Amino acid sequence: MKTSINKLHLIIVVLFACQFSCQDLDVLDDCNFNTGIIIDPIMDCTTTALNPCVKTFRMENPELLPQGARITWTISKGGIPIAIPNPQALEFDMEFPEPGLDYAADLRIVFDFEGCDVSKTKPFRIGVDGPIAVIGVSTQQCIVGDCEITFTNLSENADSWFWTFLGDPDPSDHQGEQTVTKTFNIRPDTFQVVLTAFNLADTVHDTVQIFVEPVIFITDGSSSGADPGKVLSIDENADGSFTIIGTTESRTYTENILRDGTLLPESRMVVNTLPEFWSPRNAFGCYKVNNRHIVVGLGTNTNDGNQNAYLAAFDEDYLTTHEKVYAHNQDGTEKGFGITGTPDNGYLMCGAKESISPVQPTGMLFFKLNENFVKQSSIVRLDNSPFNQAFGIISISGGYAVIGHALNPASGEFEGCFFKMNNDFDVIGSVDYLGVNFIPNELVKINDDDYVILGRQGSTGVVIGKGTLTWNKTFGDSHLEKAILTRDNKLAIAGYAKIENKDTPILFTLNILTGIINGINKKYPMQNSGRIFSIAQTQENGFVLGGEFEGENEGVNLIIRTNKMGEVSN
Repeated sequence: MKTSINKLHLIIVVLFACQFSCQDLDVLDDCNFNTGIIIDPIMDCTTTALNPCVKTFRMENPELLPQGARITWTISKGGIPIAIPNPQALEFDMEFPEPGLDYAADLRIVFDFEGCDVSKTKPFRIGVDGPIAVIGVSTQQCIVGDCEITFTNLSENADSWFWTFLGDPDPSDHQGEQTVTKTFNIRPDTFQVVLTAFNLADTVHDTVQIFVEPVIFITDGSSSGADPGKVLSIDENADGSFTIIGTTESRTYTENILRDGTLLPESRMVVNTLPEFWSPRNAFGCYKVNNRHIVVGLGTNTNDGNQNAYLAAFDEDYLTTHEKVYAHNQDGTEKGFGITGTPDNGYLMCGAKESISPVQPTGMLFFKLNENFVKQSSIVRLDNSPFNQAFGIISISGGYAVIGHALNPASGEFEGCFFKMNNDFDVIGSVDYLGVNFIPNELVKINDDDYVILGRQGSTGVVIGKGTLTWNKTFGDSHLEKAILTRDNKLAIAGYAKIENKDTPILFTLNILTGIINGINKKYPMQNSGRIFSIAQTQENGFVLGGEFEGENEGVNLIIRTNKMGEVSN
């Protein structure tokens, strides 16, 4: 009988266990629900001890909470729990007198049976400003093919951010990158760049427009109604426009050219401080000295036929400051060919002095000018050698370097020459003669020991390295007018060459150490003859060339803008 009772007990226990297990499965199915933490208001709020920030905490979808579930809230700051009025409430308000970035709300839901417990955590801030999204950009305008732009996240109060490049073939979001460098090499277009910044208080955006423009332009000025003239100087402005200094026989002037190559309406400013009878004026060159652009040449007095050295100076804003003529004495003609700075912030103009009868150069002429272009003195040097002319001058340590033309006593021939002189105009060392019939016209200083000379021997363009540079290169039937040192330490040379019996603009770069062409070797064929007299490097490391285009009656402004490889594509 005892055995029967034990068997019956066992059967009851097994049946009860089965009932318990089935009920457990039903509860697990019921407690599988979605929930979360809601904190109101969503925006952050300021807080003080007298006026604390109040937040409301509640569970999302409380109506779906299964029967028998128990909830517990924990609010912490920096991982340390804070006392809560009612940790088991479905919803409660709480005051926060202390600001902080490291608050967190934890919600735990516990069921009678294992497998159904739920934990949710949501960080929040108190007394913290929302984010401010700010994009820093290296440039907003560039030329396709030469367009590399760096974007920098300058946002404040942001925990995270990402970039969006709308319209770019590579629109990836660059999640969390502080700086992003993008190249736009496929097509000219307008691109929108968006920076999205987050923190617990808000999500904000900043947007910039990027203008990627066609490669370059060639403009002859006539399409915009520009007056005749030739460009002696051209520079790119901070806004991407260009300012030119041009000349005609009757005037020296400045004009502004837009980025697309069109003339800015009513931008021409004419130098008109000399009496009208000083015309025509023949400008030989424009030089940048002491942050000023200075045109030098020859002016003719139509009242008496006298000719004197001519100067027009512009300040750094291209406003006319001075227009003057200078005479060494009343006898003969003075010509200005070059100008440089002096140690006392003045100027030294070089040129030639010609007698009246017979008309011939009698010596290299130098005018010493103060900072206001007032003549302090003038001197003729090497006047024992006929046909001496100083075509260019640059300042060096302790004096000046000069290029010119003189009679070589050793050969008895007229030759181009290069020499150095001190501040008293005395020659340092010997005169270096450069060859029969060589006419130098541009002197570029590499350093105090190295120089490059551009010139012409007969119909052949010649470039000569001086100092430790010992090379001598010829470049066919060409006029090599201007040269600059590029940012990658090359020599960029512009001018024009005779191609199919027509003057054609050219641009090439040389390795300074060897004189060998490397990188760029371009010709720009045109319908009519075009001549280049100036060169500058653009923001995108391309080039802009200025000169003269042969019009129907007289020359008009010619401007060529290239990319960094010297390419032109309208």
